[in-house]
Amino acid sequence: ALHTPWDRTAHPSAMSPEAARLAFAPVVCAELAYDNTSGTAPVELFFGAHLPARPWRCLADSDPALAGFASAREFGFAAAASPEVALHQGFDPYQMRLRDHRGIHLLGPIAGLKFTVPAGERRAYPLVLGFYRGGDVTTGIAARYFYTTLFDDLEAVLRHGLARHADTLALSARRDAELAASRLDADQRWLLAQATHSYLGSTQLLVTGEGRKARPLWVVNEGEYRMINTFDLTVDHLFFELE
Repeated sequence: ALHTPWDRTAHPSAMSPEAARLAFAPVVCAELAYDNTSGTAPVELFFGAHLPARPWRCLADSDPALAGFASAREFGFAAAASPEVALHQGFDPYQMRLRDHRGIHLLGPIAGLKFTVPAGERRAYPLVLGFYRGGDVTTGIAARYFYTTLFDDLEAVLRHGLARHADTLALSARRDAELAASRLDADQRWLLAQATHSYLGSTQLLVTGEGRKARPLWVVNEGEYRMINTFDLTVDHLFFELE
């Protein structure tokens, strides 16, 4: 399961750092679960990603509390380091099934985590996917992502995602309950869920200036066309913004 809830917030500059981190962290919380209560043998679960053109790095080298991998400094996934989590990496998915005798060599494009659910048990493992892009990300008006004022790097994002994992799942459950309690039919609920996520996916919370001159900047993009704050989209955004 992937959890990407949205919520109402105060103005970013009026929020406490902890509230802002929870609201604006560039992280997706996931949960890998399996019910093996009726099983008679252990079950192995894998979570991984394939990046054919970019090398992986092992997060444990920079933060021993994280079991996972990152691509450069911009994207990574992790679970909390524990004996229940094994790191795997190689050249094809089938190598994930067997421990490579060379260990973590970081040459192969596939990296992932393995979890084992014992017979007779149900386990749920928290996972996070984090993103981080520092520096200016715009032209015209020089601006960077607002979350760079809250997190120093990708590892900080991943640690935060794991620490607040339960809060994110609880918020996701509240949004699901609101949708379920509406008078919409199943198709309408699906459309609304897609629309809210698509809207947030086409927005950017940026910040301009430095120090006391820093100011949040909210940008709405026209999807794939990359036009900014176009007036013809007002009717599309209005209902969401009023709510």
